[in-house]
Amino acid sequence: MLGTLVNAIAIIVGAVVGIVLKKGLPGRMTDTLMKGVGLCTVFLGISGSLTCLCRCYGDCRCLTKWAYGRS
Repeated sequence: MLGTLVNAIAIIVGAVVGIVLKKGLPGRMTDTLMKGVGLCTVFLGISGSLTCLCRCYGDCRCLTKWAYGRS
């Protein structure tokens, strides 16, 4: 329950800060920040997928078999 409240408060504070700073940030900086967030999101997605595959099969040798289409 405490984690949910902290998360909700952090989202609200982040939204307010974003609204206030959006008017003050140049377009180039906004573009760079969005690209950075996108890159982090892609990295986390790939990392999570690889972690799940290794956990499911016990080791990372399964990744080479999976990449080449072998069972």
